[in-house]
Parts: sequence; C-alpha cells; structure tokens
Amino acid sequence: MFVNHRVARIVIDALHFLRKESRIRLYGFVIMPDHLHFIPFLSEGEELPKVMHSLKSFTAKEINKNLRRSGKVWQDGYHGHGIRDEQDMLIRLRYMIENPVRKGIVECPEEYKLSSAHESWAVDSLW
Repeated sequence: MFVNHRVARIVIDALHFLRKESRIRLYGFVIMPDHLHFIPFLSEGEELPKVMHSLKSFTAKEINKNLRRSGKVWQDGYHGHGIRDEQDMLIRLRYMIENPVRKGIVECPEEYKLSSAHESWAVDSLW
C-alpha cells in the first residue's frame, strides 16, 4: 500500500499534523511498503491508544479517498514499545531508520525518501 508515494505522504503529513498540534513530539519515522514505524513522545494528557486511533482513522479515510476505494487500510492494533532511556532510544531509532537497508530497498538510510533519515523531513531533536 505505501509504495504509492501519495499514500505515504498522507501518513507523513498526518504525523506532522499531530506534531504541529502539540499532541506528540516526533523523533523519527519510516514508512515501509507494508507498515509504519514511528517514535513519538506523547504530550501531557495524551494517550497512545487515542493518538493511534486518530492517526489510523484520519489516514484510512484520506487514503481510501485518494485511491477511490473503500475498505480496511490498517491492521487492528499496533505494537507499542516503551523506551527506557537514551541508549534504548538510540537503539530503536537506528533499528527503525535502517529498516529500508535491511530490506534491500536502499543502500543507506538517507537515500530512503519515506523516512526521517532523509534530509527533506524535519523531526524533533532528542536533546
């Protein structure tokens, strides 16, 4: 689904909207052809299930509209992982941005245009 760059752009724009609305700080993302990785820090009062519902609901409607179709876009649920400390954050960021390299899509993370590792996308600083 996300090999279509228009569709991937909907997801990226939605992540940045959540960031702009101060619901999350966005530390990184990668949109793979069949799934999404992103690392948010939730703003005070936000809950991950609500943020995920908002992201998935909005993007599903926009993706279906863009593709002139209807139906399910996202799998039920999501896999959330707590980040314990700075070292853990760096490990998870590295794993995430190197995913396109491991899958043989690009040779280095910066080449992958649907990732925060690419120069065209701004994310929040860790420090």
